[in-house]
Amino acid sequence: WYQRRVHGVRERAAQQAADDGPDEDGWVTVTYQKKGKRKLDDETRIPNKLRAKKKAKGRARQTATLPAFYKAAEKVKSRTMKQLLREKFEEDKRKVAELRAKRRFKPS
Repeated sequence: WYQRRVHGVRERAAQQAADDGPDEDGWVTVTYQKKGKRKLDDETRIPNKLRAKKKAKGRARQTATLPAFYKAAEKVKSRTMKQLLREKFEEDKRKVAELRAKRRFKPS
């Protein structure tokens, strides 16, 4: 059985080598070969780290808070955000006024 198997492998390799080149019309036949698992040395394991990051990202997306379902909740959220922005703007305006006052030259 070993001889038949080796002979079959060699035959397939020879067939593939013959198929790789262009045929009489100049066309090259492209075939798909399924790639097996990537074999890595024990030190790197980079694809496993990437896979773990993807899983963690997916979990984070699942646990993230969902947007408000009701329109009233959206309005409340919008109102509070606007109020926070107004407060921050007023504070920044006050700071700018203080800095301008410090900068003025007041001769005595």
